[in-house]
Amino acid sequence: MASRSSARQCGPAGRDASEEGSDKVKLTWQDTEEIAIQLADRFHGIDPLTVRFTDLHKWVVGLPDFADDSAKSSEGILEAIQMAWHEEYKHG
Repeated sequence: MASRSSARQCGPAGRDASEEGSDKVKLTWQDTEEIAIQLADRFHGIDPLTVRFTDLHKWVVGLPDFADDSAKSSEGILEAIQMAWHEEYKHG
């Protein structure tokens, strides 16, 4: 029989499929839309286009649900997050 760790399957946004009913989502750099939503909630009223990438990086890594390696970000990823956040900002 496989151990729990080897039998784990992750769903969207790093959600552990074995944790039924759990709302705990671990975000990675690939979860740009969810990161943008959380940033919009946390920094309501801030125009994302005025945020430096160094600050954006720090804010993403500081999100409670973020669980990826901080070194795995790139300018392209940060730009995608910033643009997704900007869409939330425009419509929120």
